[in-house]
Amino acid sequence: EMQTYLTLKGLCAKLGGRSRSAIYLDLAKGRLPQPIKLGSRLYWSEGDIELTFSLSKRGRSEMSTEIFKGNRKSRRAW
Repeated sequence: EMQTYLTLKGLCAKLGGRSRSAIYLDLAKGRLPQPIKLGSRLYWSEGDIELTFSLSKRGRSEMSTEIFKGNRKSRRAW
């Protein structure tokens, strides 16, 4: 299976028009996988980006559920 790579411009487009500076902030905070550098250009594996987002969506959903459950418990205690 051949892997597809995204340029910075392609990554910005895939992320809904996210700005270049926002991409670099996400990289610094570990929210995006690190790119591969070839020459002076950066490339991201499209598969790694998709995996990152599928995991983060699942994590956010579980976290939201836990926060909600925690809030319900604390309301009962009052």
